[in-house]
Amino acid sequence: MDEIYQLLEPEIWSKEIVFGNVTYMDFEAYECAFCGRVHRGKQLSDMYVELYGSRFEDFVWLDIPEIVVTERVLALLERERITGFTSRPVHIVNGWRYGESPSLFQLKVFGSGGHLALEGGITRIDECQYCGYTAYSIPPDKMILVDPNQWDQSDIFIVPELPFYYFVTDEFVEVLKANNIRNYRLVGASWYVSW
Repeated sequence: MDEIYQLLEPEIWSKEIVFGNVTYMDFEAYECAFCGRVHRGKQLSDMYVELYGSRFEDFVWLDIPEIVVTERVLALLERERITGFTSRPVHIVNGWRYGESPSLFQLKVFGSGGHLALEGGITRIDECQYCGYTAYSIPPDKMILVDPNQWDQSDIFIVPELPFYYFVTDEFVEVLKANNIRNYRLVGASWYVSW
């Protein structure tokens, strides 16, 4: 069985590398009558961002947990038939003062890893029985466990309990490495196999 990883922004930031703040992105939203939490539903609009920094890399990280890539990365993922996502254009609202910026795209991940395996030390710390909200605590020394029997075989995927944790397969990682794609970090995750 292939390895899986969590895809993250780099640990060390450089002020030169372009990053962004989302200025507008519309979603369906609903509020739970019991707990009062507002839940984000389907994305209704493209993303609009302000960019800062002077040097573009392949991934552009934002102030919210969304994946934004250059057109080059999107073309590579599509050419290599990486599965589990669609894309939407990202619009730059403040221009970019260092010349022409590359086209940017949001990766909308729909690949599914099924439900989180809680056997790895991850604990449920809060939940609402009416809207289904659940919060988890993940100890820093624990790996996130994904059940391969529930995984839909996508190369990039999420689990519903952690919707902003993006997991990728060896195939995804090999495309990045083989093409010298930069400005990301991988943290090992693990398959949970029950006997």
